[in-house]
Amino acid sequence: MKRAEKKIGIKLNFDSNVPDELINESEVKKYGARYIKRSVSEKIENLISQQLLEGHINKGEEIEVIYDEGEFKLCKSACI
Repeated sequence: MKRAEKKIGIKLNFDSNVPDELINESEVKKYGARYIKRSVSEKIENLISQQLLEGHINKGEEIEVIYDEGEFKLCKSACI
């Protein structure tokens, strides 16, 4: 994610519950790092890409990734 942050030009912060919701421990034991990478890509990177394309977030902004009401969300001053 750090490489993507630098490339995109945004700063990401993660709410404390994001890792628990992002990674299923039994899947990590079964598939290892590939599962973690795929999970981050599917759930976080795709969300960021979508929001960038729609113009909801811009380069230079600081964004917080949260997990709320069963989904991942990106927040600036208010959730997107």
